[in-house]
Amino acid sequence: MSQSATYYRISKAGFDELADQSRQIPFDIQKAKGNITLQGTFIALVYLLAKGQGKQIGAIMKEISNPSNTLGEIDFSDLSFEETAAYLQNNQLVPFIDPERLKKLNDHLNKYDENGLRRLYNPDELNEAGIYPDCWHNDDSEGLAFNFNHIVGDFKSLKELFRLANEHQDKILVFIG
Repeated sequence: MSQSATYYRISKAGFDELADQSRQIPFDIQKAKGNITLQGTFIALVYLLAKGQGKQIGAIMKEISNPSNTLGEIDFSDLSFEETAAYLQNNQLVPFIDPERLKKLNDHLNKYDENGLRRLYNPDELNEAGIYPDCWHNDDSEGLAFNFNHIVGDFKSLKELFRLANEHQDKILVFIG
C-alpha cells in the first residue's frame, strides 16, 4: 500500500455547513460533488510541476500536498506530537484549497498536457531527489505503477477535478494518508 491523497470537490454551501459544525467535523462523503484519489503520485506531481518554476509557483504547487488552509481550529502549541497526530487522524482538522488558490493551481495545471508532462518526467531524477516511493521507472507496461502512465493518468484526473471546482467556485478538501 502506498501513500495516497484524496481530493473532494465540495460546494460553498456544503463547505459552510461543515464550517458551522463545532470542533469535530464529521465529513459526509455524499456531500462531495466529485472526488479522486492519487495513489503514490501526488508528491511526484508537485515536484514535476514546480520544477524550474520559481518560489511562487513552488508555493502554490505545495497546496496539492499540504494546503495552507484548514477547517477547524486548534492551538497545537500545547499538544504533544502524539496528540497532534491523533487530532489530525480523527479528521478534526481538515485541510482545504480555497477558490483563490484553486484558480492559481488550475491556471498552472492548464499550462501542461501529456507531452509537457512527459518532458518533465525523469524517473532517475525523481528517485535521486527521494520522491516517494523512490522506485520510479520508464517501463510503461500496462498494470505497472510508478511510471509515466501512472503519473499522467493521475495528472489528468487532478486537472479535471480542479477545472470543475474552479469553474463552480468550489473548494477542495484534502486527505493525505
